Order: sequence, then C-alpha cells, then structure tokens
Amino acid sequence: MRSFAGGHGGALPRAQRRDPACRGAPRASPSPERAGISRARGCQLVEGLRPDALEEVIHGRIRLGIMAYLSQQSSASFAELAKALETTNGNLSIHLKKLEAAGYVGIDKQFVDSKPLTTVRMTPEGREAWQRYLDALAILFQNAGPKR
Repeated sequence: MRSFAGGHGGALPRAQRRDPACRGAPRASPSPERAGISRARGCQLVEGLRPDALEEVIHGRIRLGIMAYLSQQSSASFAELAKALETTNGNLSIHLKKLEAAGYVGIDKQFVDSKPLTTVRMTPEGREAWQRYLDALAILFQNAGPKR
C-alpha cells in the first residue's frame, strides 16, 4: 500500500529528506500511531499529521468520489457510479481496478436478463482505510486554521 506524499512516488518532500528525523518514517497503516495520526513530534507538515498519512490510493479525485459514494451505499452498479461521478466508463474502470488491487472495493460481475451487470461494494478493509483517511483529514483541517 502506497501513501500520499505530495506526488513524489512515496518519497518525502526535499526539505524533509534532508532532516535526519524524517528518514525511515513509517508508512500509513491500520494503527493510528503508525498512520501518523498520533500527536507525537517528529517529521510532520501539520502538527499531528505525517506527510504520508493521506493514502494516495484514496486521495485521487475519482477514487475519493468512489469511496465517498460507497461509504453511503451497501453497493452500487458501475453505471450508477459513472453517472454520479460524471466520468467515462474507461476512466471509472481504471480507478476501480486501483481500489480493487488495494483491497478497498470488491467488484462482482453477473448477467441479469442477458445483460452484464457490474456491482461494486466497499470491503471491510476499504471501510477501515476510509475511516483512517477521514481521521487524517480531520487532523489536517483542525490544524489548518489561522494560529491565534
């Protein structure tokens, strides 16, 4: 599982690569402490949030939309997701494959009345990852306001 780090393919920003305290920083994981959500000091862009706490797999616009939509539904058809996210079938397919490879969604294909029906559902691992993502965003926004 890769984590968001500003588009550097998992690498830390240049200033933090130079900081010895940031080298070898753990990647996001199910544990809040390892996900960088703890209040401990160290290699952080925002107090309480490590630079790799936002998972890149979820953070993309379409994948974020898929996860948000599925967090409110038990499942959704491929056509329903494409319409709700206002994206093409090809684009949606690519993003669903990335989420499926990460274990965050399950994709079921079947035929109904001789027509293909693709149904997407969020897995338990996906729900856990979604909650970690929301927790990291909450810390980010909590600390994003002006300092008083």
